[in-house]
Amino acid sequence: MMEQQIVSYEELFSYVKDGEVYLCEHLHTSYWLKDGGRHKRDGTFIEYSKNFIEALNALHSEQKRVQISDFRNSVDSIHYYDSMLVIEK
Repeated sequence: MMEQQIVSYEELFSYVKDGEVYLCEHLHTSYWLKDGGRHKRDGTFIEYSKNFIEALNALHSEQKRVQISDFRNSVDSIHYYDSMLVIEK
């Protein structure tokens, strides 16, 4: 479920080495009403992972408040597929 996806990412992502990938599946649970999901609902893994897009592109921001994160410095690409996210280091 989406809460488990967030906790798993937060606990495991730092162990992914350069050249490896982090994969999260079953993203569709973020939309399941019966499990607390909903389109654009805060707290879902889909909404949580949208921050990865911002972090990856932070280097291009002209705003000083946008910080370059460790995520930005370690990730090469982010790929969204049907119900799956792949982050390449």
